This record gives sequence, C-alpha cells and structure tokens, in this order.
Amino acid sequence: MARKKFSNDDLGSNRKGFRDLLLEVEVTVGDFNIGDFIRYLDWLDFLGMNRCMKEAKKIFNAFVEKVIDDHCMDSTLND
Repeated sequence: MARKKFSNDDLGSNRKGFRDLLLEVEVTVGDFNIGDFIRYLDWLDFLGMNRCMKEAKKIFNAFVEKVIDDHCMDSTLND
C-alpha cells in the first residue's frame, strides 16, 4: 500500500471520502462512551458508536481488499 498514492475518492463514488472516514473514526474513538465505564451497558450502544465503527471497518476492509487485489493483478502482469 505504501508505494501508491490514493485520492480521497478511492473508497468509491457512492461512499464518503477516505479523509471523511478517518475523521469519523477519530471523532468516534475520542467521544465519551458509557460502555467504557459501565461494562454491562456496552451492548446497548446508546450513542451508536459500535455501529459507526463496524460500518467504518467494513468500508476500510473493502478498500484494503481492493488495494490487495490491484497489487496481485499488477504482480501477475509483471511476471
């Protein structure tokens, strides 16, 4: 991943940009979460943080899979 530069649109046209995704994760991680202090309330996900993080994880994993597939295609073409 380190050899290629990525634009803000590399997550796809129907999604938020890469910067927006990182900002959302940063804000979510920094927010107050009642489940961090009262463990038995964590499953309720009052503020929707777990949902946001799962969605961000899904988008980022799809992006990384695309990068890996592109890398595999490039290495097969060079052989």
